Amino acid sequence: MELFDKRWSVRILAFLHENRGARFVVMKHALDVNADSLTRTLQHLMADGWIQRNPGFGHPLRPEYILTRQGQGIAAGCSRFAASVESLGVAETIYHKWSVPVLVNIGAGVVRFGSLRNTLGVTPRALTQGLERLSEANLVWQPQYYALTNAGREIATRAQALAV
Repeated sequence: MELFDKRWSVRILAFLHENRGARFVVMKHALDVNADSLTRTLQHLMADGWIQRNPGFGHPLRPEYILTRQGQGIAAGCSRFAASVESLGVAETIYHKWSVPVLVNIGAGVVRFGSLRNTLGVTPRALTQGLERLSEANLVWQPQYYALTNAGREIATRAQALAV
């Protein structure tokens, strides 16, 4: 779940996978992310060993950032995950910090508010806002306990497949 700590990690890894690397400016515009967020996320992904600066960078056609060998496997999963999220039309909801961890934990059977809060180590306010967003996107529902909808189950399954 550390992959979802940074809002842009999954999208950047998917973009690098689909484009076989990219330049900073190209990612910034294609993903519509501000430069500071992109810089922080790229540093985070490099520290985790999933991407690297291209040692052959300098030629106008070479990408500035590429996937490492370790990053190639996770990036393929990120690409599939991002495609699912886009096809369901819930990208804005999913890429908030607590959305995926909440979905995965509900899918694993943690269905009460207090249990979710304790498991995730999240504040009650952040969890409430996250659950409201997920509910509005029809990814969770609350009959008596929290449960996943079919779309929520699909996303949780794909996110679980990304577990490193």
